[in-house]
Amino acid sequence: MGDSPQHTGAVLHLSGLTHQALPTDWHAHAGLTVLQISDYAGGAYLPDLTPIAGLKKLTLVNIGLSGLLLPDGLEELTLIGNGLKDWPETLRKQNGLRLLRVENQELRQLPDYFDNWPGLASLTIQSTGLVKLPAGIGRLKALVRVDLSANKLTRLPAAVSDWARLERLSIAGNRLKSLPLKPGCWPDLQYLDAGKNKLKALPDELAGCRRMRRLSAGNNGLGDLPGWIGQFGLLAALDWSGNGLTRLDPVLFRCRQLEALNLSDNALEDLPNLKAPFPYLKRLDVSRNRLAELPGLPEGLKSLAAADNLLKKVPAAVLALPNLESLVLDRNQIPEPPANWGGLSRNLRRCSVKGNPGRWPPEALLPLRQLTAGSGGIRPAQWEKLLTFLELARVERLPERLYPNLYRLFSGDASGAKGLLPGDWSAALSFPVDRVHRLVRKAFLKAVPRKPAIAPGGSICMVGHTWLDRDLLVQRLLRLGIAVEKSDPAQAGHIVLGRAPFPDFVPSGQVFLVEQELIRRICQLEKATLYREKDERKLEVLREMLLSPEPANRELAWRMLWEGGVPAVLLPALKESWEGCREGALRRKLEGLYNGWLKN
Repeated sequence: MGDSPQHTGAVLHLSGLTHQALPTDWHAHAGLTVLQISDYAGGAYLPDLTPIAGLKKLTLVNIGLSGLLLPDGLEELTLIGNGLKDWPETLRKQNGLRLLRVENQELRQLPDYFDNWPGLASLTIQSTGLVKLPAGIGRLKALVRVDLSANKLTRLPAAVSDWARLERLSIAGNRLKSLPLKPGCWPDLQYLDAGKNKLKALPDELAGCRRMRRLSAGNNGLGDLPGWIGQFGLLAALDWSGNGLTRLDPVLFRCRQLEALNLSDNALEDLPNLKAPFPYLKRLDVSRNRLAELPGLPEGLKSLAAADNLLKKVPAAVLALPNLESLVLDRNQIPEPPANWGGLSRNLRRCSVKGNPGRWPPEALLPLRQLTAGSGGIRPAQWEKLLTFLELARVERLPERLYPNLYRLFSGDASGAKGLLPGDWSAALSFPVDRVHRLVRKAFLKAVPRKPAIAPGGSICMVGHTWLDRDLLVQRLLRLGIAVEKSDPAQAGHIVLGRAPFPDFVPSGQVFLVEQELIRRICQLEKATLYREKDERKLEVLREMLLSPEPANRELAWRMLWEGGVPAVLLPALKESWEGCREGALRRKLEGLYNGWLKN
């Protein structure tokens, strides 16, 4: 069953409809100005659309058509994947057409009435098998954008030079061997894509296109750059890949506005210094050349691809790029990482070094603090672990000096704790990974004084989150005469280590406890007075623990009662606690305690 029609004001979108779901009375939609129908399963017949007198924009996608009846007055028509082999005759009357987009059809030539569209500004005939353009194509004087890519054109008529208002032209993916242009043509041209053809040279007539912003002429075999390219003072992107280029002509240095330069798949053995000529360059691709070194590069460079060259190390010019975000050095001859990543440690997010000799230690990549993707140098599993660690380290704002030791702990290597300085314990204990927390806390407690026997009159400070009910714990401590310091660990005699986050502190003589040690001591103190004093308030604390949502509190309460006896007043809460337990392991444990109590 297809999607429901989406009708908003004068716009109607129909997608995935069957023949029965398609409207049959278009008179009811006479106010429509925009109609889009896609993935229609009703066969090759589309109902007559001529009743929609006000329709301005029509889009038909993936709908098999053998004919098409259109209302007059269309301004934009898009036909994609319709299996057309002939141009619809009703197009002849569309004198107001401003945009025509036809893709993935079987139309080898333009209709003989194409010049009936004097106001046509945008023409796309893409992937249709188009083999030629008529000589009168130049009569479309209003054309601003033309896309004839992915066809079978072998030549263009000289009349294309008459498109005086042309700003964008794509003729990529054809079989063109030359461009016969007239002097002074296309004065407003800003974008030209002539890639993937059979061109041996670009015509000198293009020199007059002084407003050119993007020029793509890759995969043609053009050889060296033409001398007139230096006249493109506004050029922002140049693709000269796959052209057999052997040297980069300094004439290009006049194009100081370049932001993207693609020189891949050529025969370059060296490059001139690019730092000064191209101050705004952001993306550079020199992959698949013969480069053994890279020259000075602009500091603003964000993406560099230099795969399949002869580099024997990460070039010093690359290490000096503080803004680089993507680096690809696949299949070079780089056996080891640099000792210092320099400026790359600031912003590099993607690093690929696949196909280089040798294996890199994962720790060598830790200085690249912003990495989010990588491949090569280390095994995929190590990449996954490294990237996870770096993401956590960024979230936690981990100091750079802790990266090596914390990464070893993150990998399960307890030796990472040995390198921690006293001022690093807080950040290390705060790292939000259980195995790191366990290893660090274990090492930490070995390094600081421990004396669990806290007594009434003492004081403690809870550091970090705890799995215990903090309010209940504070109440129990205060009833035992143990003060609780809530803000400053330095004022407490004992410090209890909970979970992250920890404040910044350095051990200064305090005694450190883990939560289990504190609870055991509290239980000892409470059991000693519970039945001697007959304190109803302490019985209420036990009742609260029995019915607590925290499994640890319930288990502790059960153990206290098992060791000290169960007052009759707590029997209802005891039974409710056991029956309401949903944790399998805890219920089995409590069941054993309960059965033992019944036997006694």
